Amino acid sequence: MPALEPPEPPLTDGVVALRGVREADADQVVAALRDPDIVRWTRVPAGYTHEDFAAYLHASHAAMRAGTTLSLLVVDADDHDRVLGSCGLHELDSERADIGYWVARGARGRGVAPRATTLMRDHATGTLGLPRVEVLVHPDNVPSQRVAEKAGFARTGELRPSPRRDDHEPRPELVVFAYLPPAR
Repeated sequence: MPALEPPEPPLTDGVVALRGVREADADQVVAALRDPDIVRWTRVPAGYTHEDFAAYLHASHAAMRAGTTLSLLVVDADDHDRVLGSCGLHELDSERADIGYWVARGARGRGVAPRATTLMRDHATGTLGLPRVEVLVHPDNVPSQRVAEKAGFARTGELRPSPRRDDHEPRPELVVFAYLPPAR
């Protein structure tokens, strides 16, 4: 895949928007990622710091240049400075591209994750031309499974080890949800 750039103008459905990550987002992202629920279900380290954010920003920009990842923030469609969460497209160098997301505690329960996932899904299949996109969810994370379903993904019945677990814990088996765009 060629180098990727955050979409300009940002992707939006009129309620949320997906835009690139900026250095100025550090305080909001660090505050959100100190939430134990996000740490539990993602690979975000406990005690997330500004140094972690700086390392993430550097790594995500390198991955976008390599064409392997597209990392975007979910923001309010009317206030692009208000961070609601994150939505990324990962593993683009494989045949199993997947979407991952998190939502800040104060923005949960308002449909932010399904909206963001739908925007990323349509960008992946429409603009980037991917024939299939997945969402991988821990089997105990029922709210995230509902997000995948609301965004039009269907449970495949497969389980797959997490592709991005980099600590010393065993890699969990994740539930696979897939989306195939309609034939044109």
